[in-house]
Amino acid sequence: QNNAATAVRNMIRSLCDKFHPDGNTLTLSASDHMDDGTEICLRVTIDREKASCLFDFSGTGEQVYGNWNAPRAITMAAVIYSLRCLVHEDIPM
Repeated sequence: QNNAATAVRNMIRSLCDKFHPDGNTLTLSASDHMDDGTEICLRVTIDREKASCLFDFSGTGEQVYGNWNAPRAITMAAVIYSLRCLVHEDIPM
């Protein structure tokens, strides 16, 4: 687990170096829509010094009727998986 955390932190610093070499904080944002039109918003604030990311889904649509909703555990798992996919080295799951 420590190896995976170190690999992700190195990737975070690398992203900052590549896309924002003159600063410590990098903010990226995007939005998309589900099939029913519900908006999904994401803002990621990356802190190079702490090698950490804040994922903010503020502005995302409300809960909808049906099986489209993602509880906190699913959201956290998706964020962790996405970060691990950005690491360009083998790390244990």
